[in-house]
Amino acid sequence: EGTSLTRTFTVACSYTRAILKMDFNAPTGPNLESPPTISVSNASNSLSKSVASFMPALTDDSCWSTNADISHDYNCAFSASIDVSSVLVPGTNTFTIANGRPDDDYLFSNIRIELTSGASINTGVDGGTDIAGSGVDAGSVDTSVSTPDAGIFDT
Repeated sequence: EGTSLTRTFTVACSYTRAILKMDFNAPTGPNLESPPTISVSNASNSLSKSVASFMPALTDDSCWSTNADISHDYNCAFSASIDVSSVLVPGTNTFTIANGRPDDDYLFSNIRIELTSGASINTGVDGGTDIAGSGVDAGSVDTSVSTPDAGIFDT
């Protein structure tokens, strides 16, 4: 329980490109004005990106809700995709998603890093994870990979 989720994983193969992908799911979504941050890091380098950059523009669409403090939540499904090639290394890496505000409630799932090295390798952290203002339900870590020798996520 808490306002962030962190998972350490191991990259056990070489690659030319690495893309972190994840899905945000309805019916509750992240806050626009104080959005969560997605980070990938290793022992000496890190990359962080605001979830707001993946949300559609604020409109009067029914997907947007206005909170009592006049901030806005996007409550429909959307996906995030971040090029993490510059920070991901063979060996130990860390994925973190952290709330921008302590009372933010949102659902996400299908966290994965897609590696390209001649052939595409897909791997993921799964779990229908719910980060809520009252805490994080981390779900489970899926250590399966689509290429048997890839060995990306260790728990």
